[in-house]
Amino acid sequence: NGCVPLAGPSLQVVSTLSAGHEHIDRDECRKRNVHVGNTPHVQDDAVAEFAVALTLAASRRMFEGANAILAGDWTLENWGICWMLGPELVGKVVGIVGLGGIGLEIVNRLRAFKVRSFLYYNRRPRMDPLPHDIQYSSLKHLLVNSDIVIASCPLNPESRHMFNEKTFRQMKPTSIFVNVSRGEIVDQDALYEALKNNVIAFAATDTTTPEPLPYSHPLLKLKNCIVTPHMAADSKETKVKTALMCAENILAVLEDKYRRNTSLLC
Repeated sequence: NGCVPLAGPSLQVVSTLSAGHEHIDRDECRKRNVHVGNTPHVQDDAVAEFAVALTLAASRRMFEGANAILAGDWTLENWGICWMLGPELVGKVVGIVGLGGIGLEIVNRLRAFKVRSFLYYNRRPRMDPLPHDIQYSSLKHLLVNSDIVIASCPLNPESRHMFNEKTFRQMKPTSIFVNVSRGEIVDQDALYEALKNNVIAFAATDTTTPEPLPYSHPLLKLKNCIVTPHMAADSKETKVKTALMCAENILAVLEDKYRRNTSLLC
């Protein structure tokens, strides 16, 4: 945002290496007749894999256990029968906030862990038929009834700070919150307080505000919070695929074929 006017009148297309495009001033692009392209669905598998990995790492306290070894805390005195216990995924209810391409791929992978059922919240129910174990829900019902809440929704005015003090208090005290969406959907001060005061049990987030998150940020000091550096989509395969689609978006405009290109937003 703010860069489009600086590019001058020769600018014809802006193509981003991501599915998200909130960082592009599309209104300014439209005014200047500049086309905008993104790379939808290419990263769905990679982000879904990472969401499941964060879910497992949080529920089974993997990072906490690894850090305990590095700190010298794995001793015979500490290594009791209840040390580092965490819940299994078997029989749990998983809530997906944002059941798009990524959300569906998360569901497909979590079925292998024998979860009981899935609730999902979108701004409106999906019109396509879904398997019987996926049910549409209000956001409040999802938060109250889910053992694991995974955010995979786009950032927009409605979703900004969707997860705040009120919504965290609606979740179970044993619940796990996983974010592979955008950092701005979370009120981070509220998340910190919820984790510090055991309003929820654990959080694992791949996105923050700001990015990079300063090393001194209080979230990084909590044992019940995992923060990764916005890397969910960054597999070797997706980098190749997104680069190719990004180039195809540009060529579609330059070759006047943009009307047949579904990755161009305008």
